[in-house]
Amino acid sequence: MGNQEETPGQAVASQQEIGSQTAEKQASGQPENGDSPYSLNRLGRELVSDVINVDSGLPGTLYDLFKMPGVVVSSYFEEPGRYMKPFRYALFLGGFYVLLATGWLDMQHILREAFSQIGNDAMRNDMPGEVKTFLDNVQRLGILLSTKYLSLNLIFLMAPSLAVTSYLMFRGTKRKFVQHAVLNLYSSAQIILFSLAPLIALMAGGGRSATSDYMGYAFTAIGMVYFIWVYKNFFGLRYSEDYAKCVLSLILGYLLYFIVLTLLQVGGAAIWQFVL
Repeated sequence: MGNQEETPGQAVASQQEIGSQTAEKQASGQPENGDSPYSLNRLGRELVSDVINVDSGLPGTLYDLFKMPGVVVSSYFEEPGRYMKPFRYALFLGGFYVLLATGWLDMQHILREAFSQIGNDAMRNDMPGEVKTFLDNVQRLGILLSTKYLSLNLIFLMAPSLAVTSYLMFRGTKRKFVQHAVLNLYSSAQIILFSLAPLIALMAGGGRSATSDYMGYAFTAIGMVYFIWVYKNFFGLRYSEDYAKCVLSLILGYLLYFIVLTLLQVGGAAIWQFVL
């Protein structure tokens, strides 16, 4: 007896069985390739292969990250496709911010002026030429990371730094590190929305003003309150010590972020000046 050809009825039944298995995997939140929904491989693969696509769930993602951020984060693992994925969301909002900051407003020039006012011009004039060039390169990299490369800054620097400290501070919740990464990536991207009001004030006033400065301070504070709300919603904070742990986690996370950012700027400036 040789190999028997599959009849049309058997082919239909086979396709139905495959479709049923796929539907079961999707309903359970398990990717079709067999990776665990809590796998870092899945998160990295989306960064590489899927990040340029924009889901139709942008309005719902934006709204629910204010209303019920814990549900949005949990849905990434348990109900894929319900909301815009975190990498795409960060790139979309970051790209929108960069479009406003560089397309309609010379944000890099405004930041350079702000840094020059902070610095001591007399002291800089007494510095050797190589030192001044090095400091200028450090400043230039910092401005680029705050404008053109804001999305990459959020994805690879800010969110991972906050994820490390939240993972360490909330070990008792038994959350996996990848859950902390998704939580802080969504939250860091959402913070961009709080930066739009000062940016619009800069655009309306034709540059930096007291109003834009005050709005910047106010929305920075609002952004911190938002982070606390996200952590409360996701971790179920109830007691004063829980909130103290949350604030400490955010402070340490931002401290780690600024340390990593500074090291990157200094290292990048050194390579820029002495290698390239």
